[in-house]
Amino acid sequence: MNIDLGYQNVVVVFDLDDTLFYEKDYVISAYRAIDRYMVDKHSIAQDFCYQTMIEAFEKKQNPFDTLFHALSGTYPEVNEDIATLLDIYRYHAPSISLSPQTSEFLQQLQSMKIRMGLVTDGRSKTQRNKIDALGIAKYFDAQDIIISEEIGKDKSSPDAFSHFVHRFPNAKRFVYVGDNPAKDFLWPNLLGWKSICLKDKGDNIHPQTEQDDKDSLPSIVVDNLSDVLTHL
Repeated sequence: MNIDLGYQNVVVVFDLDDTLFYEKDYVISAYRAIDRYMVDKHSIAQDFCYQTMIEAFEKKQNPFDTLFHALSGTYPEVNEDIATLLDIYRYHAPSISLSPQTSEFLQQLQSMKIRMGLVTDGRSKTQRNKIDALGIAKYFDAQDIIISEEIGKDKSSPDAFSHFVHRFPNAKRFVYVGDNPAKDFLWPNLLGWKSICLKDKGDNIHPQTEQDDKDSLPSIVVDNLSDVLTHL
């Protein structure tokens, strides 16, 4: 492959959930982990808790409330497990993976010497567990993985994005790739970045609702991550 040396002055920063992988995969993994715990502790039939929670999730009901309601008559002691189940959801080692297409895309950017970063809102341990399970830390310098809990600011603040502006003062352009117009694109837009939204194919956790504030709208919408290359 012929490498365009101009790409060495491009910085591409990614969102994590529903951008590099489907957050629903994490949810499924968490419900599976909860199911295993409930089988081991309470001898509840395998898959009962998982099926109860995933059906509630798909109906946009509260999976935890639904599960406790379903078990309260037969297993009243599960009420003592509320905090434990929440911890399992948040902190388990997830069974998730990159799609082959996403893996190939990140490898391609790396081979083009494009600097990459990650900006994600969430708990440190939760997001770090996702990053470890996906095996994506190798694509980023450690200081370019920005997690909201670790810096005390989420995407409603410019801090995470300003980090890259200060770190790469000679960059010709910055690009942010995300999926959620409600919070992903405001500060990249205000900082003069190119903002790219990965179109929801129906599997995203958060809907891509229309935003009244034009500054929150992405400059480009793409169907697939590989399409990002044409906009660098």
